[in-house]
Amino acid sequence: MMNHVIDLTWSQSSKYKALDTLHRNILHTFLNSLSVGIYIQWAADGKKMPMEDVIALPNQLLHEGIDGFFNSEGKCKIFVGKRKEKIKKRVQRTCTPSHNML
Repeated sequence: MMNHVIDLTWSQSSKYKALDTLHRNILHTFLNSLSVGIYIQWAADGKKMPMEDVIALPNQLLHEGIDGFFNSEGKCKIFVGKRKEKIKKRVQRTCTPSHNML
């Protein structure tokens, strides 16, 4: 399912389209492992962090690396203002169960 979501999300990207199957598989595995691992940890911690932060922090790590994460003192500086609102709406849509997920 995650591979399908990634394919749909990035289907318009020329860089993604240029990847061969082996590279796409590695990318999918990385993103799947990251997503599942973060969700499991968030749930184990009692879901105390807002969902938009659970999405923003890994994005910050992916975009800025560990140095960027520590330099911002763990604060999500990527998703602020309007972008944070867009993420919040996207999370609500994404996390709403649908018949397509069954």
